[in-house]
Amino acid sequence: YFSSQRKQNIDVTAPGIKPGIGHLHPMTQVLHDVIDIFKGIGFQVADGPEIETDYYNFTALNMPPNAPSRDTQATLYLDTKNSNAQPGQILLRTQTSNMQVRTMEKIKPPVRVIVPGKVYRVDDVDASHGFEFWQLEGFCIDKNVRLTDLFGTIDYVLKKVYGEKTKIKFATTNFGFVEPGVDTYMECTVCKGKGCNFCKQSGWSEIMPAGMVHPNVLKAAGYDSQKVSGFAFCIGLSRLVTLRYQMDDLRLLTNPDLRILEQF
Repeated sequence: YFSSQRKQNIDVTAPGIKPGIGHLHPMTQVLHDVIDIFKGIGFQVADGPEIETDYYNFTALNMPPNAPSRDTQATLYLDTKNSNAQPGQILLRTQTSNMQVRTMEKIKPPVRVIVPGKVYRVDDVDASHGFEFWQLEGFCIDKNVRLTDLFGTIDYVLKKVYGEKTKIKFATTNFGFVEPGVDTYMECTVCKGKGCNFCKQSGWSEIMPAGMVHPNVLKAAGYDSQKVSGFAFCIGLSRLVTLRYQMDDLRLLTNPDLRILEQF
């Protein structure tokens, strides 16, 4: 049988086909690093539903019925005609903040929790925005928690991720679920503060909204705002990744080209 087969010349010195080597996605790498940092300062990790009710996503977070974020131009609502839910009651969560009240309903203070996960919004896709992206919610509830505790936590975490020379600044703003509210900005790592398309020529990139948990949110969870206080923040993980690796486009994180992953 073998003698009847055509003879082949085989070069035994030719290199073989190298097997592909798997790589962790940069989002996975940063997520693991950030979770480890928060665990090191006493935070626990929680998970929650991506399909959420209007109550936990908006109402329990002190969002009024006419809040712009409730509009169909900002939120993806699910069709409920074949369920017992009323129209507008079931949606894809727009923020991992939906786990604030869910978590606080189950445990008593002190509470130190982070919630990483995907969120969804109606948004134009560009270099710094997308309709599906990752966030990491964090909140701390205890006696005598102050705004300076929030600043110290954010400063510590960002410098652990990016290095001690990281430049950070805070600006006051308004959010329904916190009072007072602040926006956190970090010097753009893509342009080193000079201004580029990613940071919209400002030299700074918004990293997270934050602030002191509003008394109405504590009340919705069954807490006494006269006895406890707390802070909350919501890190844009997708943006955190692009700034860590000097990517100038968020869309690279969902690009199927494996050559991108091979760089990490």
